[in-house]
Amino acid sequence: MGLRKSKKAFAYAMTAAMTMNCMSMFSLPVYAAEVGNVAESRTWNFTYFGQSSNEALNTFEMINPDELSFKLNSCSYNEDGSINKKGGKFTTYHDGISYYYTEIDADLENFELTGTFTVDYINPTADGQEGFGILAMDSLGEHGVSSTNHYTNSAAILATKFSNLKDTIGTRFVSGITKDVLAEGDTGIAAAGKNVSKAYSLDEKDLVKQGESYTLTLKKTNTGFEAELEGSDEERIMYGVDKLLQLDSEKIYVGFAAARGCNVTVSDISMKITDPKTDPAALPAPEETVDVKTKTNSPTTYALEKYPFVYTANADGKLTVKDAEGKELVKDAAIKANTDYTNEFNLKAGENKFAVEFTPSEGYKIDGLSLTSYETAKSTLKVKHQKYEGKAIYVSPEGTAKGDGTEKAPLDIATATSYVAPGQTIYLAGGTYEMKSGLNIARGINGTEKAPITLRSKDGERAVFDFSKAPAGMQLWGNYWHVYGIDVCNTPGNIKGLQIAGSNNKVELVNTYKNGDTGLQISGTSSEGMDKWPANNLILNCTSYDNCDPGMNNADGFAAKITCGEGNVFKGCIAYNNLDDGWDLFAKIESGPIGAVTIDSCVAYANGTLTNGEGNGDGNGFKLGGDGIAVPHVLKNSISFNNNTAGITSNSDPAVILENNTSYGNKGLNITLYGKGNAALQFVAKNNISMNGGAADTYGDMKSLKTKDNYFFDGKQAINASGETLSEDIFEKVDVTIVPTRNEDGSINMNGLLELKENATKGIGARF
Repeated sequence: MGLRKSKKAFAYAMTAAMTMNCMSMFSLPVYAAEVGNVAESRTWNFTYFGQSSNEALNTFEMINPDELSFKLNSCSYNEDGSINKKGGKFTTYHDGISYYYTEIDADLENFELTGTFTVDYINPTADGQEGFGILAMDSLGEHGVSSTNHYTNSAAILATKFSNLKDTIGTRFVSGITKDVLAEGDTGIAAAGKNVSKAYSLDEKDLVKQGESYTLTLKKTNTGFEAELEGSDEERIMYGVDKLLQLDSEKIYVGFAAARGCNVTVSDISMKITDPKTDPAALPAPEETVDVKTKTNSPTTYALEKYPFVYTANADGKLTVKDAEGKELVKDAAIKANTDYTNEFNLKAGENKFAVEFTPSEGYKIDGLSLTSYETAKSTLKVKHQKYEGKAIYVSPEGTAKGDGTEKAPLDIATATSYVAPGQTIYLAGGTYEMKSGLNIARGINGTEKAPITLRSKDGERAVFDFSKAPAGMQLWGNYWHVYGIDVCNTPGNIKGLQIAGSNNKVELVNTYKNGDTGLQISGTSSEGMDKWPANNLILNCTSYDNCDPGMNNADGFAAKITCGEGNVFKGCIAYNNLDDGWDLFAKIESGPIGAVTIDSCVAYANGTLTNGEGNGDGNGFKLGGDGIAVPHVLKNSISFNNNTAGITSNSDPAVILENNTSYGNKGLNITLYGKGNAALQFVAKNNISMNGGAADTYGDMKSLKTKDNYFFDGKQAINASGETLSEDIFEKVDVTIVPTRNEDGSINMNGLLELKENATKGIGARF
């Protein structure tokens, strides 16, 4: 057992108060008697590393050695309390952190480390990647390196985003990362990595608050790694010490961490070191099980009599469905795990009830794990059948569910989109629709290729969906819709304006602005596979601007990211003055590659700052990837100018394709192409013009990109492989205060800005 020393004795081993942003060491006694070969004192170090970490922000400060308190910083903030700059971030498999740690001999030492964190500052507009905690891991990031992600196995008790809560305290246990997995890159990490994260509370009253104190404990025992939160009776265990002996089989690194938008004071530190040989023997890990998950993927409202029933489960089994009278419509149908079962039922007018029963196959396992229960899962499906005759359904801001869908008795928008049939058109009267709830067009409310559903403003009018009083925005989960000539605006914080989650849709002349997150985003859900992600959507002649999330770092104009399939296209779109980026095509390790996106004849300008001059976000024009995942996105015949940072960036996607683009006068780099780690670069670039950027373009030292048809900016001039240069007189106008407008047909009019003159070299740059 450890014998506690006094705080004062512990403190005197520390140096006087100082701030450090470089690797620094202290020799500190442990709270234990000497055990075996364990030294009486140990060295503690400060370092910072990982994505977005920053020397000026990720710092350590010893404030009171006598009281054993020090500060870990990761951000700066303004006098009014708003966030200024952020360093690092907590993510699933890699962190960027301020880290005060010690090394543990895995064979000779178990430990119990406790500390009280007082929150000096936390970003009031949290983005969910900030926080603090005690973190143990089996590899250490390279000091001061932020350009390389540091992947590691880890056990942590920390405050950050859990579920949808920003920020609360929970545990995060990451395992499965080996040297062989790291050699496979992000694909290998996504396949082999395992993350088990769980909050102690999902009640908003338990969110971390500035000025409050939280006492956390992390232990290494022979059983594994155990976490405790003071005030909670729940103990969390990561079974198996070996899970943190994969990247370094001898050492474990444990210490205190802070990241991104959080500064903390750590005090009341206690560390006990004990001997694994005399500690209690390891407890066996309880059998892990997997819950049965089932879902009816068909709508609860429907216009046609033939109802498309769709059902899925995460296990093999048998399905039985009965109607309200007990008649068996489906009897013991074979269900294959994660595969849609489809059928067709007849509906009667009004409400229809179906009893749904699923019995998992006895002994079925998911990834080698038994199911929590093999009992029959029962549920009730209620479907309301209602239809409106004719080809047209009329809707107005004053319409109600009691209308009949005619111009004289229009419907409300929710009713119309719930009971519209293939081939029908919903005509929207002009004016502002003050939405009290989100507009969710459910999966299964589909048109067809030959008979799409159309949602459009009446000729000469404009429908504006204002979500300022609603808890959600607009979501389109249906297929084969044509959405035309509407505005979507003013969603609350962290809520997207318009999410396209269905496939084969056309969204045309839609404006999305002043939303609390991205204006228009193509994405589905990570709980489903890529076969269900939205695909083959066309976003045509749309405009997105002034979108800003509370954290002022996430709201883009347009996005197709994380969970989107193949064949999505943006054409003739304009993104400007969005707080984050014009376009974002981010992919992340946990969900893997997304489908290739095409951006054609689009414009991105002035992103990173709002039209009123507020904000200082990332501000890329076209951000074309993420997490080093190779996806051959295509950006062609597009223009980027006057953005806060990069005009065009691969954002670590090593496979983007650039054809006939013009990037001019961006405050960062006009074009920056790079990958991550040792991934092979596969960039393709043809006929591009880059001029007057904030710094020289980069393209990963791919000499093959230096050609006669690419004019990259070298820091002084636009120059090709033959040494030929371009001057501004190839353009009609270069005044970036000129803004694009739209022609009567919806196409973009650059009003002379960056339009190429007749004397410009043929075949290069963007030409609308």
